Amino acid sequence: MNFQLKKGDCIGILSPSRPLGKYKKEVLKGIQELKTMGFRVKCAANWDKKYYYESGTVNEKLADIYELFSDQDVKAIICSIGGSSSNKLLDKIDYDLIR
Repeated sequence: MNFQLKKGDCIGILSPSRPLGKYKKEVLKGIQELKTMGFRVKCAANWDKKYYYESGTVNEKLADIYELFSDQDVKAIICSIGGSSSNKLLDKIDYDLIR
């Protein structure tokens, strides 16, 4: 299998932990750079949501993961920002779906 991305491929963006907050400008700049490089970008439904100190509820973050992994058009997934609350997802992810 060839896993190399090429111009025109779609890259999915999600935020499985912290909200973008003060980094939103930088993340948007990064998305623009991906587009400039010739990629299409699809942001998951809750990618820029804020729920207290997280980027959404556990169910919203799981929905974003499933949305992007289920989309046959998405060839790669990038997490917009890291953080410790993503560990709440580990025992809830449907690994068969993302396999």
